[in-house]
Amino acid sequence: MEGLAPHPLDLPRLRSEPAAEVLLEALEGLVVPPPSWDRPAADITAEIALASSRAASDSALAHWLTRLVGSDLWWIEDDEAKEQIWSSASKRMAERCGRTAAPAMTRTFNIPSGTVGDGTATAPPTIAITLHEPPLTSDSMGLKTWASSYLLAKRLHHLVPTVLPTTTSSPPSSSSSSSSSSSLWLRALELGSGTGLVGLSAAALFGWDLHLTDLPEVVPNLTNNIAANRHLFSSSSASASSSDSSSSSSSSSSSDVLAPSVSARVLDWTQPLADAYWRERAEVGGFDVILASDPLYTPQHPELVVSCVALFLRKPATATATATATTTTETSGDEGGKFIIEHPLRPSHMAEVVDCEARLTAAGLVREAVGEEVGWDDWGVSSLQQERLRLGSGDADVDADAAEHIGGVRCRWSVWRWPTPEPASPTN
Repeated sequence: MEGLAPHPLDLPRLRSEPAAEVLLEALEGLVVPPPSWDRPAADITAEIALASSRAASDSALAHWLTRLVGSDLWWIEDDEAKEQIWSSASKRMAERCGRTAAPAMTRTFNIPSGTVGDGTATAPPTIAITLHEPPLTSDSMGLKTWASSYLLAKRLHHLVPTVLPTTTSSPPSSSSSSSSSSSLWLRALELGSGTGLVGLSAAALFGWDLHLTDLPEVVPNLTNNIAANRHLFSSSSASASSSDSSSSSSSSSSSDVLAPSVSARVLDWTQPLADAYWRERAEVGGFDVILASDPLYTPQHPELVVSCVALFLRKPATATATATATTTTETSGDEGGKFIIEHPLRPSHMAEVVDCEARLTAAGLVREAVGEEVGWDDWGVSSLQQERLRLGSGDADVDADAAEHIGGVRCRWSVWRWPTPEPASPTN
């Protein structure tokens, strides 16, 4: 099948002293493409069947690659060609050693942007978000795209219009005229954006003025991913840009007045108001929407996340009541901003999830909607296990309850808001 690696018996034998071009061509055929999370099930079924039949060849392939890396390639005179062969063989080995050892990758995520309309289409329309993920180093978990981010990004097109009725899911790049002015001008903040999948999806779907934030070591890649998806943002509604903490708040504010933008910026959860830019944002009322996916990694994170939400989530307008001699007319205030979050329900971090939800409630927020779903993650499991999980109920060996054993991740999404204020006393 096209795209599958050649069988080890078909690879050139080193004892035959193959030419550099032959080895490089063979190594090119062994490239493992970045994992796709949305390939057709029929393709995956066929690949699983064939891959299962070749399971015994995995060790033979590893042996061939190891021998190639360890060989001095004495019969090849071109030193540059030797370096290319050793480098390529090393990458092919790394690609087969799990996500932690994988080299840098660029992959595309197809995000639903609407629903099937007249019944002639078999799937809803999508937008393609392209993300670069550098090699994982140290504790930079923000350089990887996580299951909860993909699940939340896929949910946005129907969740957001439900909790924000004035928002349309029409991508501004394709039908900006159908987007309401309020949806195009909503100000949104994403906490712990990582590679930017959720924030970029929201920007492409709704044309929001969107700030993607993370740690200093993560923001450069986040900035590059904004640039890579610039074509998804309408020039009349959202422009891709990046900012650092040294940018003046006055210039940023003036650009926001001219047109919504998509920007990457450092936000220090431990002292968010230390930066003048974020102080100004808090002073002018904060954000209409705050997004977060998988933000809890330490016992300190729930308190930090909730404090940022309490600081930056826009408060609702106060309701008013006007009385006349015979009637009283109430004018309700808006609900304020909405906090949309998705947590993976990992056993190792359930205490943080529970703590975060308790702190949100203690801060005065109300949970408006909640649900659970199962996705999968390319973290520490084989590609064969990942593909089996992708099949879900289509594979008799896999079900949602057992998903966590082969890379599946059960996640909980929820929407939070401030309580609706009581109407003020009637005025004459």
